[in-house]
Amino acid sequence: MIEAIKNLFLHKKEDVKIDNLGQGQREAIIDLLLLAAYSDSRESQKEIITLENTAERFDWQSDTPIESYIETSRSQAQRLSESDESRLDFLKDIGERLENREGRYRALRLCNVLLYSDAELIGSEVAFIQEVAKTFELK
Repeated sequence: MIEAIKNLFLHKKEDVKIDNLGQGQREAIIDLLLLAAYSDSRESQKEIITLENTAERFDWQSDTPIESYIETSRSQAQRLSESDESRLDFLKDIGERLENREGRYRALRLCNVLLYSDAELIGSEVAFIQEVAKTFELK
């Protein structure tokens, strides 16, 4: 899963598309995807493949290497997945970092693609998607 998320950001120069995102928005997307991945306490191979094959690519523009950011975010996602209150506070923070409705929709869409990819959407994943949509005020 970690490698698949990293690959959303690392690609050949000729593949670079302007993603129209600020670095904070890119980081918020990573945080949301990792939180989503841990919403069901399991890692699905189909989710990993879906992330690897997604057409959307992002440009990483930070002095912090992507691997370091992902590892820190992964640890935080694991810890927050166990606490409803902490997770909700973090989702609010992610929503603010996404800056606008368009960014929040884009992140929620990626989250949906990730969680629906294994065709085994379970209750905790449905609840997570609903929680994100409500927190991002997209419902």
